[in-house]
Amino acid sequence: MTLDEFLQQWVDSQPLFIGQVVGRFDSTSNCYFLNHRADENRRNTPELAQFDTPEAAREIAKWTANRIYRPLKGAPNLPSGWHIELKSISDFRRALDYIYPGAVASYYQFGHGQLDPTDLRGTLGRQSGMYRVTSRLTNAEANNLAGRFCQSRTGCLRTILWPVDGKPPSEKLPAQKFDPEYDQSGLNQHALPILCVEACNLFVAEARKVVKSRSA
Repeated sequence: MTLDEFLQQWVDSQPLFIGQVVGRFDSTSNCYFLNHRADENRRNTPELAQFDTPEAAREIAKWTANRIYRPLKGAPNLPSGWHIELKSISDFRRALDYIYPGAVASYYQFGHGQLDPTDLRGTLGRQSGMYRVTSRLTNAEANNLAGRFCQSRTGCLRTILWPVDGKPPSEKLPAQKFDPEYDQSGLNQHALPILCVEACNLFVAEARKVVKSRSA
């Protein structure tokens, strides 16, 4: 089964909830639709800004509602107020990738046992230059940083799969943060999780600040 076939199978039977977005397929018009989940009750109204290309999703995902750049695409600050209509499943997949890069492919691999999370020690151990010091981050500091930086309500909607020395950084995060079956948006719907298989560059940058603060 290809990735497009996997997506088609999903939206043929139910809405695709992912992060702050919901996608649908309408068999009558043979079109695919994307909206912010906050716009569920007005998705068929002219109040929403209308778009018809995957690239529209890329522009939407760049900024918060206040036009502040969004470097972390998993952050729960995707703006609402838009509606995207797409003509093909490949365009639908591209639009999703612009909003949540690699999320659908990662989940597909996860379902087939082909996803291999990277331990934080491996991520930090290969850093060079100004980020080399991050290898000195302690496990306690990693747990504290994850609790501050990765929590779903204000940090990131990704489901953490990467460990720290073989164990989840779970001391400061709820068990649901590591459960692919849990809807990190808090809306308790059957959602496709945005899996985090390796600590991101922004986490590494924050880790550097933590280590450097010890010698400040």
